[in-house]
Amino acid sequence: MRLRTLFCGFICGALTVLLATSVASMNDSGVPDEDLRQAVKQAGQRGDSYQKIRHIRRQYTHAIKWWSSSEANPNESQARSETEWILDDRFVTQRITGTWLDIPFKATVILGYDNVAERYTAFWMDTLANRMLFSTGKLDESGETITMHGEYADVITRESVKVRSVFQVPTRQRAPKLEMYRTDSKGEEFKFLEVASGRRISAAG
Repeated sequence: MRLRTLFCGFICGALTVLLATSVASMNDSGVPDEDLRQAVKQAGQRGDSYQKIRHIRRQYTHAIKWWSSSEANPNESQARSETEWILDDRFVTQRITGTWLDIPFKATVILGYDNVAERYTAFWMDTLANRMLFSTGKLDESGETITMHGEYADVITRESVKVRSVFQVPTRQRAPKLEMYRTDSKGEEFKFLEVASGRRISAAG
């Protein structure tokens, strides 16, 4: 019990220091507090970029295809997910349950738009490899696709692999779709994942 209390105290203390450091770093250039206050308020607004992903508000089924190499035939599996908007509807969380090579897994995705960096950001976390994949990207000129880039460690080679994700933004009539591409040992890119989604339950959005 004492060890748990000490551990919780350490975590709370670390988070407090992190928050204080982040806030302090906002104003290390001598900008007047009122200017800083206005800049933060502006950065915290939900603008047009938020509107592009606002229709991710449903429960989905997912038909998954993945390829181990550019020459391999696809493997197929199924998954289900539920979505929830958090932090006053600024970020969407998708919780996924499915199988991969007959192995049950759970995953969580958090997607939002960074007003300061002016790009979309996404975190992927799963139970398959206990990994976190961070990726960033922008909306294309058509306004229908977000292309993101990131890296992860290959489970076999343990080497870093570059990943490009192409996310078809959902609308009221169209469910989201995801394709992911990775770079092989020859430096050539190939599609290794495709996720086609369908609505399970209609919801207001």
